[in-house]
Amino acid sequence: MKAGEWADTAEAYADSFGRLCAGAIAPMLDAVARRVPAGSLLDAGSGTGDLAEAARDRGYDVTGVDAAPSMVALASVRHPGLTFSIGELPSLAFADASFDVVTANFVVNHVADPRSAVRELARLSSGAVGVSIWPSGPSAMGELWNGVICDADAVPLTGQRLAPELDYERSPVGLAGILAEAGLSHVRAGSVSWSFDISPTDLWGAVEGGIATIGLTYAAQDVDRRDAMRAAYGRRTADLAPEGILHLPSTAIIAVGTAR
Repeated sequence: MKAGEWADTAEAYADSFGRLCAGAIAPMLDAVARRVPAGSLLDAGSGTGDLAEAARDRGYDVTGVDAAPSMVALASVRHPGLTFSIGELPSLAFADASFDVVTANFVVNHVADPRSAVRELARLSSGAVGVSIWPSGPSAMGELWNGVICDADAVPLTGQRLAPELDYERSPVGLAGILAEAGLSHVRAGSVSWSFDISPTDLWGAVEGGIATIGLTYAAQDVDRRDAMRAAYGRRTADLAPEGILHLPSTAIIAVGTAR
């Protein structure tokens, strides 16, 4: 992709799935603040920078790092005064125990080696580590996308799961397990829920931008199937959002541990 295309993708993410992920920000910061209420905080996989700004508002001295240059550029514009740089798990250019708190909001569920990523988060923290992921199982969002794919007779993507030896159970027990394996102590994990409210147009922007599995699925179809997916989405969201706003129940898993 060219730089301009990456910039368009970052904006589409910020206006769609970035807003979905923001639902876990306050619970995540509440969880780590119970362990370390102040100090330096690294947000790994900082994306839009919304968590970084929320942490700064709570009094933390915040640094953000993200693998995508487009996200670093977007966050820097949206949140002036905060520091964002390019870096990718599981190898970040900071010394051991450089930060009092390290967070990773919906990052571990996207990396190639989740355990290596969490070990790196633990290495960088002298206090607390907080991690969030999406759980396995059905969801309102998943049901919407599955319905669109089925209605359009589109071809689902395959091979999106990790190899069995790298994967883990997407549950509070499973996430807590990989934090404990990384050497973190007093690990606690649980679920949080909220309503993701968004216009159908903004959410479809993520699909057109090729974001997440549904965006990659859309991009892999021929022109006719893309048109069919778009039409199916329009029909389904007209039923789900008669007043122009989708209300999608959403659930995340948040785990926090203390550095040894």
